[in-house]
Amino acid sequence: EKLVDGIEIMNGAFFYPRAIETAKANKYFFAATTDIHGTTAETYRECGHLRNMTIIFAKELSHKAIREGLEARRTLAYSFGVLAGEEKLLRDFFEASIETRKLAVVVGKSKKKSQRVSLTNKTSIPYTLQFGKGNPVILPAMSSIIVSVKPGKPVQCKVTNLWYGMNQHPEF
Repeated sequence: EKLVDGIEIMNGAFFYPRAIETAKANKYFFAATTDIHGTTAETYRECGHLRNMTIIFAKELSHKAIREGLEARRTLAYSFGVLAGEEKLLRDFFEASIETRKLAVVVGKSKKKSQRVSLTNKTSIPYTLQFGKGNPVILPAMSSIIVSVKPGKPVQCKVTNLWYGMNQHPEF
């Protein structure tokens, strides 16, 4: 009867990746909620976490615009460092969050060159980056890190705390 518009992908500390598929199949918006019975300070802040959020991309700050954002499914669900939503929205959000800058080319002892690149995260959300088969790299919130890459070659990076499907993470 089309009585449901959105689906809870996250509740408190629980994340339901399978619900992403349900949201996509039924064209539901993504939501992160909580059944909190205390204060957010006790539940989240004192443990070092941001509270759960449903991020709604609205054209202005009004009830009408927020409703339009929900109906257009321009939402991301956030909980405990994980963002879930439509792939394009996750990509746009991540690309707007990150600033890259090429630094020096370094020649190592084996005469191999590497390019150093600065990555700056302009958001309050940390990102977990996977470069190839190497260990994950954490790009903390509101911070910069320096990574070494092969100069002149494209770099593939999967952001494993962004989810757009069961075990699906955007690659950049």
